[in-house]
Amino acid sequence: MLRLLNGVDRTGGEPRRRAANEILGGAGDYLPGRGYLSDFISGKLSQIEAVAIISSRKKYLERMRCLLPSILKILGVREGRNLNSIMLRIDDCCHDFPIVAKSAHEKKVRKAIRTDVAQIRDLAQKLRAVVEKAERHINHELEQHVAILKDEQQGAPSWRSGVEVVNQQLDWLRVAADIALYRDDVGENGFYVGDNKAKTHIVECAYDMAIRYGLPAFVTTPGSDFSFLCVLLFELAGGGQHASLAGAISKFSRSALRKKLDSDAEESRQENSDDYLKPHEEDNFLYVHKGDRGTDGRSSLLEGDDGKPYVG
Repeated sequence: MLRLLNGVDRTGGEPRRRAANEILGGAGDYLPGRGYLSDFISGKLSQIEAVAIISSRKKYLERMRCLLPSILKILGVREGRNLNSIMLRIDDCCHDFPIVAKSAHEKKVRKAIRTDVAQIRDLAQKLRAVVEKAERHINHELEQHVAILKDEQQGAPSWRSGVEVVNQQLDWLRVAADIALYRDDVGENGFYVGDNKAKTHIVECAYDMAIRYGLPAFVTTPGSDFSFLCVLLFELAGGGQHASLAGAISKFSRSALRKKLDSDAEESRQENSDDYLKPHEEDNFLYVHKGDRGTDGRSSLLEGDDGKPYVG
């Protein structure tokens, strides 16, 4: 199981693992690759901290050894080609689990974010008014300072004065803060705050894998294969045995996140279907002819960041 996890986690690398093992026996074998190895080798991570992580990792590996076969059976995975992606998804889920569990409640986090953004908006407006009053006293020094930083020899100087540029940027900052607050008010691309719902985190992971591999069927019935998958993942992540996730599953079934995952999965299926792929394989410029737009909003792969096609 250790070889399997280290093989999937390629951020570690054999040279780093060997170096860590020379510093502390077992550190290279058991420290996860996500920055832990580099931090340990460079001295950012102390040996005491490393020993604690190694101990936790060994317990996690033992749970993985016991529970992974059942998880793979429920997912219907019998081919090795799917194993790496499943292991990465499960490992990411388990790595984030304690972080999610310890995080503040989403309402508290959102309130703090809104307070900060509103303060940016208000301060930008106040600073704008003060800058206008004192413009003639600071503009010359500001322009000279900006000219040195930008090295105007590399480009044509702006016709705006230094203070005018600052005022414009303050206006933009205030408007951006207003738009961000409005979007959060109406629920359209609002602030990402995460949550402290550890069980919801597990259900999301289980559902993502279920729709990706076709099993198990999603039902909210306690005792179902999907429910059992959630229980196994919860135990694997360190949440304890025999936990009930019925409430989290039921709530997830009605959530906007589930609708988004369904939409993304359907879009992926369509883009990988024979009806979609065959015409594009026969004509590399079909996007151009049809005027299709990709997920980044461009009309074709030949279009630049400014929305205009490349020439030459």
